[in-house]
Amino acid sequence: GFEAFIGGVKESFGIESVFCWHSICGYWGGVSDTSASTEKYHSKVTKWDLAESIVHAQPSLSIDPLSQNGVGVIPPDQISLFYDDLHAYLAACGVSGVKVDVQSCVGPLGPSFGISSTEMTRAYHRALEASIEKYFDSNCISCMCHSSENLMSLHRTPICRVSDDFYPEEDASHGAHVMSVAYNSVFLGELAIPDYDMFWSSHEHGALHAACRVVGGCPIYVSDIPGKHNFQLLRSLILSDGFILRAKLPGRPTRDCLFKNVIGDGETVLKIWNWNEMGGLLGCFNVQGAEWSRSKEKFVERSGSAQKELTYSVSPRDAELFDGSKFAMYSYRKKQVWVVAEESMKFSLEWMDFDIYWIMPLFECSCISLAPLGLDDMMNGAGAVTSVTTNATTESDGKTTVTAVVQILPSLHERWFSLYCNASPTQCYTTCEGTFPRQMPASHERDGNLCKVLLAPEADRVVLHWRSLTD
Repeated sequence: GFEAFIGGVKESFGIESVFCWHSICGYWGGVSDTSASTEKYHSKVTKWDLAESIVHAQPSLSIDPLSQNGVGVIPPDQISLFYDDLHAYLAACGVSGVKVDVQSCVGPLGPSFGISSTEMTRAYHRALEASIEKYFDSNCISCMCHSSENLMSLHRTPICRVSDDFYPEEDASHGAHVMSVAYNSVFLGELAIPDYDMFWSSHEHGALHAACRVVGGCPIYVSDIPGKHNFQLLRSLILSDGFILRAKLPGRPTRDCLFKNVIGDGETVLKIWNWNEMGGLLGCFNVQGAEWSRSKEKFVERSGSAQKELTYSVSPRDAELFDGSKFAMYSYRKKQVWVVAEESMKFSLEWMDFDIYWIMPLFECSCISLAPLGLDDMMNGAGAVTSVTTNATTESDGKTTVTAVVQILPSLHERWFSLYCNASPTQCYTTCEGTFPRQMPASHERDGNLCKVLLAPEADRVVLHWRSLTD
């Protein structure tokens, strides 16, 4: 049965958590009103009562199966019983959470029960969230929930889909997908943790989808066809213990592109900003060339649109860093670093290409300038840096020793960590404060002002010394 299947998946593939999908009404068509097994829920087939404005905006809803055939809807005073039964069964089978879809269909069904759409939605969400908290510790992804009454009813289920689906075979949809989530997050990011939907790691634009999820500060999951995986890309997103380096905020458009048409004006690069524990994160995307087709109800290639290289600028100000300090700005794709304050730097991107910039504070101690950058092979490698301390001591001969300690999140495997520094350290080692505290020498190499340190497995601190310095 289902319990054996879930147990088998976990045991065979080392998976800790399994979520299940269900509609807010049970299934797409709701719950049967004729089956003896569901008789106690008193379901009745009900058709949508759609406002003319909604049908005008999306005409296909008038011929949707839910409009034509109706939904098997459980009355609001019985829905708690249904959710309790459903979630108790799933939890007993080893399920850890749920994705609850089609949430915006509930409101228009309210008048059939003599209540408003708001009252109907509120009743369903109260019952839903109480059950999910009881059985799954509030582990839930909300989907198709952008109606106002749904958004205002999300109290204990904070993860919310903020985009249309990932359409792997619709070429014009990919740039529009990135754009829509970034702009929707301006509003929805104040109410929920934005969710970009799943994607294929092996897709032609898989790296672009991965990058926007990194700067979006959202959960990351893929729907890869079994056997078709881009493991190099996945390793740039996910640490070896399964955790991700998630940015702290919902990713939102920068001020200079907030009111631009980043998929249709032929000249603007979409820039999405975020913060890590230290410093800023900036994603830049050339996603021009798409427009919405009302007749086809999907994004299509924009007529007369040139799929061309675009020039753009980046600055610490783009990541809302305004204090005038100096920063080290590192390009994930170019593997280069620059020291900037408030000035902008110009770059270019080919069509459907991207870059990610880590903008990290510059620490100056004696004659040493230092900025931790991050794990070299991770898209948000800067998210691994948690703190930096520097100290200078003067020896009896008047020379100075500078010590820098960079606290990082540990990784299970050996990997390179990048830093900006204006001089090569004379000594470098990593430490591990875990089960078996130890100090390990670390090899390092320097190319210009970019220094790389080879981290030992489980290292949680990088210590650098510059000795015998003269100011």
